[in-house]
Amino acid sequence: PLHTIMKNRAALKDVSLAIDLGHVGKNFLRSAKEICGQRKALKYMPFRINKFFARCVKRATAAIPMRDRSDLQHFNERVQLAQTLFDHAFEHYIRLECPAGCPCNQYYDE
Repeated sequence: PLHTIMKNRAALKDVSLAIDLGHVGKNFLRSAKEICGQRKALKYMPFRINKFFARCVKRATAAIPMRDRSDLQHFNERVQLAQTLFDHAFEHYIRLECPAGCPCNQYYDE
């Protein structure tokens, strides 16, 4: 990937890449569609999981502020939080009731 190449070159290691949630979401959606295939029962699943993914990223962004683009410690914490939240995606979509730790239950606690 591009970020690995840039990190390994001395002249480019301080250049930061912009990560656009829109492009990441489109790539994620395309991959989810490939996984789900043409099965009628899974027709809307890629779209729902993509929205769940975007919500996890946005919650992590709101929960952990960054001073600037070079604040890698807080960026890594955001990534970790988004991954932790997204770990609930499978359970969120296969059960009638979500487990207590599911991010969707956050709204009910407020």
